Amino acid sequence: MIHVHILLLSALFCLKATFVTAQPTPTLTWNSYTQLPAQSTLGHQPGVAGAFTGVIGDNLLVAGGANFPFEMPWDGGKKIFWNDIYILSLAEKGSPRWIYTDKNKLPVPMAYGASVSIPNGVVCLGGENEKGISNQAFIIKQGQSIEQPLVIQTLPALPIPLRNHCAGLVGSTIFVLGGETTVGVSNYVYKLNLDASIPVWEQATMLPMALSHQVCIPVKQDGKDYLYMVGGRKKNDHSLTTFYNSLLCYDVEKNTWIKKPDLPFALSAAVGAIWEQKYLVVVGGDRGEHFAKAETILLSIERANNKEEVEKLRGQLAALQSSHPGFSKTVLLYNLETSQRTTSSDLPFPPPATTTAVNWKNYLIVPSGEIRAGIRTPVILLCH
Repeated sequence: MIHVHILLLSALFCLKATFVTAQPTPTLTWNSYTQLPAQSTLGHQPGVAGAFTGVIGDNLLVAGGANFPFEMPWDGGKKIFWNDIYILSLAEKGSPRWIYTDKNKLPVPMAYGASVSIPNGVVCLGGENEKGISNQAFIIKQGQSIEQPLVIQTLPALPIPLRNHCAGLVGSTIFVLGGETTVGVSNYVYKLNLDASIPVWEQATMLPMALSHQVCIPVKQDGKDYLYMVGGRKKNDHSLTTFYNSLLCYDVEKNTWIKKPDLPFALSAAVGAIWEQKYLVVVGGDRGEHFAKAETILLSIERANNKEEVEKLRGQLAALQSSHPGFSKTVLLYNLETSQRTTSSDLPFPPPATTTAVNWKNYLIVPSGEIRAGIRTPVILLCH
């Protein structure tokens, strides 16, 4: 049986991690770099949430994802899952160029999985589509050139089907953490050594709590490997979802979890990455206030006794979701050297959720994502 070890930090350390204004913080400059090209069937591009994203060399890959291209869900709109793969050439930053062709497709439409960039491809793990939650795992590899068709290499299937989980790369080992399963929310951690002669999924130390929609950021510090876990949430049966403001750190060598100072607010489905090898940057995501209001109405619909009451509640839900305020604009920074938290200037664009940020050279890229309930953006944000 695998035991969970949580190392509690001393009160003095926690005090040191309060917000500071006197400490210098990095200046983050955000730009709207480009947009996803028009989807071939729709003739336009509403953007996607939950796409597999990663970088292969100087190329950004955005694959799959889901949206509501025709009607909002509270108006009866159907969520559409896609198998498109978009490739953005970053080689000439001033001249973004998309490669979008019918030759490059996912094996099946898929969204809400986890993805990790590796030197020769993008690893795609789990997700869901109209048929349910998936345990698929594969690598998308580039051909001899960006113009050549992509290659799909199958990996061993995940031990269980997962969606809204996260993943990180440490050396040649992929870690998959938490997520939603067919029966609830998982606290399991699985790992796969890609360099093994016969790769096999193994179980690592479990998360301190069951989590989905969290951010995973791999960090190398003082020669040691860590996985930082930011926020997340847990859906509960017949009660409101639990949102977390936790910052957890997994020590890969010791196979233990360390509790870091909490975030200033709960956050789920945010995006995050390492910055200048010194900071964790976290932006966007759902703080849970509006989510709780919508979920309260949904729970009331479950308990409603007659059709008239249901219709009235559905009208309230539609009005609430139509006025969704968007997601968190606060840009959180966590200094890995000092364990201090601070904030940068608010994001000057509609903040995204349910997408994956990627590092490329000295840039942070945030592709597409959800910006309000039911609404996606095709914008590719670039931070430097």
